[in-house]
Amino acid sequence: MATLNRIGWGLWGLGVLGAWGGMAAALWDGGLQHPYGLASILPLDVLVSPAALVGVSALCVLCCVLFVAGWKRQRLATAWASVLLLYSHLELSVYPDNRNDGHGDILPGATLIFWVLFAWSTRGDRSERERAGLQAACGVVGAVYLWAAVSKLAASGPLWALKANLPLLIAERSLTGPEWVRAFREAVATSPALCIAMGTGALLIELCGPLFLWPRFRPAVALLLICMHAGVGVLMGYFYVEWWITLIGLTLITRVRTARS
Repeated sequence: MATLNRIGWGLWGLGVLGAWGGMAAALWDGGLQHPYGLASILPLDVLVSPAALVGVSALCVLCCVLFVAGWKRQRLATAWASVLLLYSHLELSVYPDNRNDGHGDILPGATLIFWVLFAWSTRGDRSERERAGLQAACGVVGAVYLWAAVSKLAASGPLWALKANLPLLIAERSLTGPEWVRAFREAVATSPALCIAMGTGALLIELCGPLFLWPRFRPAVALLLICMHAGVGVLMGYFYVEWWITLIGLTLITRVRTARS
């Protein structure tokens, strides 16, 4: 069980590190555009310079290693979460031209930030604080997926899965990738029944996201969500590997904590 615990922390740490990698890559390649809020008064030329990004990346790798090892985990997580908050604000404020996908870093970074908030606000020993933080992190997972489902329902209602949105999205992506991938995507996009089934399934899986709060349901919910992401990745090219890793990591840590309690 201790091995599973270490693997869980390690995978979660890698997920958060991947989130930082997405931010750093966007800021490295992008240009400065209309900064607002805190970004408007900070020395952006310094903070997003190649040297600064390399240095912060090295710091994040060190934080990840020590966080997984458990050395002063709460304080390290606080420093790491602060870096993620600052640079996520810079990323949103600066908004580089080539930033096509800003979703990959949302879930892993948010789980760490809420872990820190609840760990510091919980009284008790280290295990109690970490357990509260993990519960908060799992709550973030449930909320993110529930919000994704609610936003679809708010826009189109239950008929979201019956509309032509999904076939059109898949058809667009059928123009990219290897030949067998393009052929597969085209075949799926031209099958209304299959698209309706997949859209309905994805919507139901996202609505099940809040079940991730309960330890007994976490493995099943994680598996369903990963299968959904795998389908999105194959059909549209958006894999969100950081999300997969985060889901698996939190599930493994949860199982260990539950077994020990």
